Amino acid sequence: MAIDGLVKSGFESKWGFAQEATFGTALADSTNYILVESPIPSVDFGITQVQDIRHRGQRYADKNDTYTTQKGGIRTISVTDWIVRRADLAELLYGVTQTVVENATTPYAKDFDIATATTQPNFAADAGWFSTIFIDNVLTGVDEKYTSCIVKSLTLSANTSEGDGRLRAAVEFITGMSSTNASTLSGTPAFNTQNYYEFNSPSKQQIAAADVVVKDWTYTITNNATRVGNTNTGNAQSYALTTYDITGSITVKWDTATDAHLSSWVNGTSEKLQLSVGTAGNAGYFDATFDAVEYTGHVRNFDDAMGQLVTLSWKAVGNAGTTGLCNFQVDDATDQTW
Repeated sequence: MAIDGLVKSGFESKWGFAQEATFGTALADSTNYILVESPIPSVDFGITQVQDIRHRGQRYADKNDTYTTQKGGIRTISVTDWIVRRADLAELLYGVTQTVVENATTPYAKDFDIATATTQPNFAADAGWFSTIFIDNVLTGVDEKYTSCIVKSLTLSANTSEGDGRLRAAVEFITGMSSTNASTLSGTPAFNTQNYYEFNSPSKQQIAAADVVVKDWTYTITNNATRVGNTNTGNAQSYALTTYDITGSITVKWDTATDAHLSSWVNGTSEKLQLSVGTAGNAGYFDATFDAVEYTGHVRNFDDAMGQLVTLSWKAVGNAGTTGLCNFQVDDATDQTW
């Protein structure tokens, strides 16, 4: 029995992304894309496959009746445990918010604000953030490319007691373009510089403008994106961002100050939440401010080695046009010319 006896290590495969210039046009196989510090993504190919039994005089499905196509579908590329390097973060936030204002001088501060006036870019006119995702499968001719991917949902988190405190992400990319699984990637990809957002040394952790002692936190930004239209090849003509939602939770030391948030939940009172690392005006600064979060839960923990804790789950809301949904600022010393 003849076999291929060469075994490939799982760590020989790699993946990454690079921002595109033209919507609907994948970057070349020779692109020097950005490597990502995470496991290889899982892919839902969004294939339509019909294998119904037809009236052909037999009691089972026949291969000649099967219909399989990528046209009109959505590919979903899911990433877990992405350890976010400094220049990764702005790409992720732009990918999910699809709005950015970047300063023209170093450290190139970038604001991602979802406000009353926020709409969405015209992807068909090459506006907004979209990228080619590359998955290198090691063997020649079987590498994968996914065209004009945007971020549908982004979960950011940091665990400073049981984890290492670095900012991590879980990402759901989508694309309305057919995938390619017969490429031979020939570029020289590289990781972004190895600087992390270390929430073991935060600069601000506040609820209702009061400092709190934090164990861990997580929040998810979703734009509920979907594909729009079909080209003559069955690809999407654009994307629609229907609504923005941000939900999260934060686990803090239970004390006199944090117990007061139970009353805020019961009475339907919103509060400001702010989490920052680094110093504004310097590379490595990241601030997430939610001017109004409404609590959706209040769970006490009496069994943790840190002492009594409380986990506050929340949903970000606006305030009748006076404040938006969120404000994110990233100072990364990277000029993206956005």
